[in-house]
Amino acid sequence: MKIKNNDILNNTLMKSNIENTALVFDIDNTLRDRESGIIPETAIKAINDAHEKGYKIYIATGRSDVDSVVKELIDRGMCIDGFSCANGQRVLDGEGNLMFSATMNETQNEKILELANKYEIGLVLSTDKGFILTNENIANKDNIKLLNQLNTPYTIDNDINKFTTYNYSLIYDTRNGKAEALMKEAEEIGLHFKSQRSSDKYFDIVLDNVTKSTGIDVLKEKDNVEFILDTVVTKINGKDELANMSFSLNEMYESNR
Repeated sequence: MKIKNNDILNNTLMKSNIENTALVFDIDNTLRDRESGIIPETAIKAINDAHEKGYKIYIATGRSDVDSVVKELIDRGMCIDGFSCANGQRVLDGEGNLMFSATMNETQNEKILELANKYEIGLVLSTDKGFILTNENIANKDNIKLLNQLNTPYTIDNDINKFTTYNYSLIYDTRNGKAEALMKEAEEIGLHFKSQRSSDKYFDIVLDNVTKSTGIDVLKEKDNVEFILDTVVTKINGKDELANMSFSLNEMYESNR
């Protein structure tokens, strides 16, 4: 559900009990301000206020740099009960412990690299050991340049099947016909992939039967959650809606006591 105003938020919360309700937030352009690129203190306060009232707080993001996502939010003092990352490919509890992962098999790894070379596309593999590139992928010079610019750690290793791979990332600019051709051929040979935007620089190739909701379902079961309020927080009329949400949650809490 997308929040448009406090009335919608209040009506939703009135149907649920605090103890079995979770609030779900994306990160980029939701918690993280689009212009500044940072998570404002108002966001942290709103989430922590809600958590203190008894709501579970989940993060659902397409980002596959899982370790940095978890570290950033925990270091900022945010009270998080679980993370659904890489669009549901990896699920972690509030302390960053892995609960669930959907992984690629050796055949999928080998075939996707064959297709990447065929269409001259550089791939970044998101794995249990971080981001992996391979010299066998002849088109990776652009990835190396971009990752260096972003100060993102990576390893070059040709033996990719010794890693656990969650998804493959492509620079977004490659969506120029080559990426579409790659995905079409992958479908034709039965690799069961889909593509989706994960950041302003990359889009990901992921398993077609896994979504952010897959990860949220894992977290719901862990916490015995029945109600999910999926929030997309924006700035409305120049006001910080996260601050309004914090006030609204507090108002609902007092009225339910």
